[in-house]
Amino acid sequence: MSVTREQVRNMIERVEKLAEDLLCETFGEEESQKEPVTELVTSWGTYIDRVNQLADRIISTGKTFTKILAVGRGGYIPAQIIAYQLGIKGLDAVLCVRKPVMIAIPTFNEPTREVEDTGVFTVRVENGSFNYHLEDLLVVDSICDTGSTFKALVGDFSRATYCSVYAKPRGIASMKLMQSPLLHVVNVPDAWWVKFPWEMV
Repeated sequence: MSVTREQVRNMIERVEKLAEDLLCETFGEEESQKEPVTELVTSWGTYIDRVNQLADRIISTGKTFTKILAVGRGGYIPAQIIAYQLGIKGLDAVLCVRKPVMIAIPTFNEPTREVEDTGVFTVRVENGSFNYHLEDLLVVDSICDTGSTFKALVGDFSRATYCSVYAKPRGIASMKLMQSPLLHVVNVPDAWWVKFPWEMV
């Protein structure tokens, strides 16, 4: 099947439009066009209650977990509480650090331009003493926002169970696409910003 010049031009225009949307999403639009952000402030008492609810939810799955991987830094506190509640002694930490890279975006009328993409992660396990491909691994974070952090981990820890205290619709949808169901307690709208108790110290 041959492709006409017009079809190529249309495809390039679509790519340019997608790139423009990506830039707006990454670097922001004018303040007048932004959706207002609602802040959800959580106290220590409320947060610990939510983590205990998450522990109960994990127990209700009927699975036995022997290892926890806490996603730094937000996952450290819930992972400690869940490890205590479930009697899990194997606890390790993983850091997912955003690594800015330049990606090339083809354009129709001008040479290829480069755009910084901050959605690329580097992953580093702190201890590395566990066999992370076992199904008894629990990966814990405080929030699943867009799902990009968990997405960076699924490749290495595909058989793990992922959980977070809070989750947004984009994050839940992202986990479903990766066929990695997410255990969580509180649903938060995408436009909301969760302020954790340690951010107010």
